[in-house]
Amino acid sequence: MKEGILIIVLTSILVGCSASVKKEEVKNLKTDKNVLFIIVDDLKPTLGTYGHKVVKSPNIDKLAARGVQFNNAHCNFAVCGPSRSSFMTSIRPENLGVLDNNTALMSVIGDRTTLPGLFKKNGFETIGIGKTFHDKTAEHEDMQAWDAYYKFETTTLGWQGEKRNVTNGKLPWCFWQAAEGTDDDQEDGQIAKKAVEVLKAKREKPLFLAVGLKKTSRPFCGSKKIF
Repeated sequence: MKEGILIIVLTSILVGCSASVKKEEVKNLKTDKNVLFIIVDDLKPTLGTYGHKVVKSPNIDKLAARGVQFNNAHCNFAVCGPSRSSFMTSIRPENLGVLDNNTALMSVIGDRTTLPGLFKKNGFETIGIGKTFHDKTAEHEDMQAWDAYYKFETTTLGWQGEKRNVTNGKLPWCFWQAAEGTDDDQEDGQIAKKAVEVLKAKREKPLFLAVGLKKTSRPFCGSKKIF
């Protein structure tokens, strides 16, 4: 791939711009830069780079040290679907009309352009991996914005291992699990592995790569080595 990757880290604590982009307003952008767009589901600033005294996050800390860290950023909506729809369109949730996880983005987006769609219209190869938009159904995502999209599932082995529900069974999905297998048996491990593969590949056009990691969202599962 071309030299000079522009790295952007986005977590669910970040806020989008309030201005929207319509299809007829898209202008051609010439660049030799590549963009790596990392989205981490439900991640708060409980990280070493934000001064947390317990959590150890050496890789994110290194990434932050090489770029710009925002210390006063805020989420547009404290629910996954509206938050993602907002930062993927630069439109506030109440203006876009997505205020819950059931409303599909494609049902309200109209002639507006999403973030990966904007890059695609400007000559970038757009690749999505994992959870970028709210992936409840195909209607929740702008699938036409991607040249390629990859999703993965935790393996059967990755769902085995010691586990405990942290709500005494009131919320079946809220549990931790020290899973059997390796990172490759976990969805996020497969997502990260694919992202590295894409980054190493040679290509003619600049790249916009969105990598959506699902942890730290529930259930809290990971290989035994993490626990």
